[in-house]
Amino acid sequence: MGALAYNEELFLNAFVTEGRFYLHPELLKPLIANEEFAEKILENLYKYGAEININAKHLKAQFKEAVANGFAFDRQLLPHLFESLLNPWKRDSLGFFAWWIQLMQPTRAELLASQQTLFALLTLGNARLTNFAMPYIAEIADEADFDRNGFVSNFPLHFTLEKVAKAQLLGVKLLKPQTSDLKPHLTAKELAVLLIQPDEKLQVAVAELLVEFYGDEGLSEIVQPYELYLKSKAKAVFSEKSTVKSEKRTAHPNGISNEQNSFSNKEQSVGNGAQPLWGKEVAAPQTSDPTPQTWNNLLFLIGDCLREKSPETVEVFLEGLLRLQGELPADYAKQLKPYLQQLDKFFSMSVLHFLRCFCKAWTEESYKLSPTSKSYEITLLPLWEKGRLMLNRLQDKCALPLLSTPTYKPFWVSAEALADKLLAYEAAGIHPNISDLIVACNRLLFREVSKEVKEKVERLRGGMQRRCGTISV
Repeated sequence: MGALAYNEELFLNAFVTEGRFYLHPELLKPLIANEEFAEKILENLYKYGAEININAKHLKAQFKEAVANGFAFDRQLLPHLFESLLNPWKRDSLGFFAWWIQLMQPTRAELLASQQTLFALLTLGNARLTNFAMPYIAEIADEADFDRNGFVSNFPLHFTLEKVAKAQLLGVKLLKPQTSDLKPHLTAKELAVLLIQPDEKLQVAVAELLVEFYGDEGLSEIVQPYELYLKSKAKAVFSEKSTVKSEKRTAHPNGISNEQNSFSNKEQSVGNGAQPLWGKEVAAPQTSDPTPQTWNNLLFLIGDCLREKSPETVEVFLEGLLRLQGELPADYAKQLKPYLQQLDKFFSMSVLHFLRCFCKAWTEESYKLSPTSKSYEITLLPLWEKGRLMLNRLQDKCALPLLSTPTYKPFWVSAEALADKLLAYEAAGIHPNISDLIVACNRLLFREVSKEVKEKVERLRGGMQRRCGTISV
């Protein structure tokens, strides 16, 4: 009778869940010294770490002793260990792999190769992983190949996280040496969120950066919501620069301040309770178009998609990809990998399941985006249709915008944005997708349409003008 064929999944699952080697450490020592065992078992252990928390304590002791006796893990294992931290595993499992990385003492070159994964760890809302990743990021921040924009884009995603003040202070210090390219990727309003953290050293560092780099660009209004959180030293920084002023407010008869009442009126003026996406008007594309303008901003938006799980955010991501398709970095698939790993856990009928399928179809030629073979909610069918349209556009290298991408929360499309897009289609001599046009017309925000927008609609020719007549009503 021949030998049994090796089944990696069967053996390793049993190894991490049912093994009794921790009761008899003398049994594991000769195995670790075996080259074939190290290659087939230890170097593939990261794939089956979900239940390793059972044996984490004992494995640490065995690994530490093996390294002390001269055993060396394959250095090519490090990227996989970093990526394993993106999995939704239990605390002890994640802690074991973080410890394993520290045991191997990664070099600067190895850290640079995994920097996108380190950035992604900041977006998971996990204090232990944030505290683990930030010192490594700081270690390579002065390297020429360090992706500064990638760091700045991901850094704000953990600003409200607790028990990470030291890591956040380290990150703020990394922002200071080269602030010339900071403003396009991190606004004063985003940075000011850190002022809610009670650590005084962190507050002072944030205040100094706000005052030094952002000057007096409306800092009084930006900082005012956080005044109750400010420690005395942080207040002193703002006071010295006269950026935080104690202003008296006149109370409204209903107990609402004039400033609050003014904001409420502005909100109502938009119409139907709709607010510009991200609180910004889209009428001025050069300053407030919500569509990502850079590759790093597009990656940042994937993080938004993961947190918000909303169709409109995913649609803005699709629009951004369409716009930036000619500017993607050569290693875009590699940079996407940490985000795709986070999406891999979404197999249910959800928005993120669609995003996962779309990204796989975009980056893998063999993968087809077909909702007929996937589970999906009927309400998400238009999103799947838009995904297929997007893939065709990418294949044809067509950068014309999608008509139905929301410009106002939760899904409204402004009349001016739609008119501008239709004029772009006419100028290119291309007919828009009829389904995309129907969705856009149904999403139109009904409010008073300006004379300029009506004139744009009148410039449309033939059937296009008839289809969009509701804009000029």
